[in-house]
Amino acid sequence: MLSPKVTLKRRRRPSSKPQPAPAAKKESEDSKTVVVDQQNQGDYATITEALEAVESGATILVKPGLYQESLVIDKPVEIIGDGEQSEIIVEVIEDSDKPVVLFQADTGKIANLTLHQFGCRYQDYGVDIRTGSLELEDCDISSKGGSCVNIGSDAEPVLRRNRI
Repeated sequence: MLSPKVTLKRRRRPSSKPQPAPAAKKESEDSKTVVVDQQNQGDYATITEALEAVESGATILVKPGLYQESLVIDKPVEIIGDGEQSEIIVEVIEDSDKPVVLFQADTGKIANLTLHQFGCRYQDYGVDIRTGSLELEDCDISSKGGSCVNIGSDAEPVLRRNRI
């Protein structure tokens, strides 16, 4: 006589391997993403307004447009172009003694923007990195007056894939 087939279920032993910690939230509660859009489809119409309003750690997404302003970055933020780089233009026009970007924060990032300095003075820089560690990537940078990028003695920037 044949005995019935018996299936034994094995108990799983608890793993002795440490389990990975739950993934941390991508955004901390301090950090926030805001949108700059000249067509009033975002949170702000200018990048300067966004810079003044956001807290450290924020990300500023910039929609296509011509932004005629000088950006002073004095807190850790990211400014990212949201669209075709050639259509997101930040420029400073003639008769201005300001760079397109004056960076003086501990850390920060600028990516996917066209940055033009049309000032006529020798000291007019496209991007003036005075201190800190700025990641500057995938930007088109030009300056009619002085250097396209000036790096101060207390700065340690990283420049990647820029057209200068």
